[in-house]
Amino acid sequence: MLTKASPKKWMLVPFFFHDRGSSLLQKTIEGLLMEILFCLLRVGDELLRIVAWLRMNRLPAYSISSDAEIQENNNLENQRTQQKYLRKIINDQSFSRQWTLEELDEAILALIGQCNVPLNVFFLIDALDEHYGNHRALVEILRRFIPQRTPTKINVKLCLASRPEPLFRLAFNKYPGVKIHEHTASGLNQAGQAGGGTSPGLPA
Repeated sequence: MLTKASPKKWMLVPFFFHDRGSSLLQKTIEGLLMEILFCLLRVGDELLRIVAWLRMNRLPAYSISSDAEIQENNNLENQRTQQKYLRKIINDQSFSRQWTLEELDEAILALIGQCNVPLNVFFLIDALDEHYGNHRALVEILRRFIPQRTPTKINVKLCLASRPEPLFRLAFNKYPGVKIHEHTASGLNQAGQAGGGTSPGLPA
């Protein structure tokens, strides 16, 4: 199914909501977004620069002159200098403070919407029903993962799984789905090859 969308390599970003997990990061939107951001930033320095710029703009400790310095260094041709400057930003104590939900969301949307680095991303998110928090907020976050701007270098696909909670079924009923418990492994493979299944709503 993924190779039909693009023959190039896909990055898998998995996350499993675990309501019995000992940490909130295992069952909250914040944990999901942290995992996604971590995986995307492993791609390389060009994406890291985008997030560093957003992050620095939110820090009151940095003056306008510092912002100008960041912008100037974004245009440097010397790769070694760029990497050294990025390490300086990331290692700053203020930069390393706890990220808010808004900041995580903003950073991921900036990476998905950028037009410089080509990337295929496959989000595999399981057990939405075990999410601890506002399910409607989770639905809105997931919907925003699909790039809205054209053209974009990021090709995003999502595979979501959950028990058949009414809210999730209503939110995703226009997308193809499959009821896992009604199929064998070979049947699920055939559904995937066909484009993700034929049943409306979120997979059960």
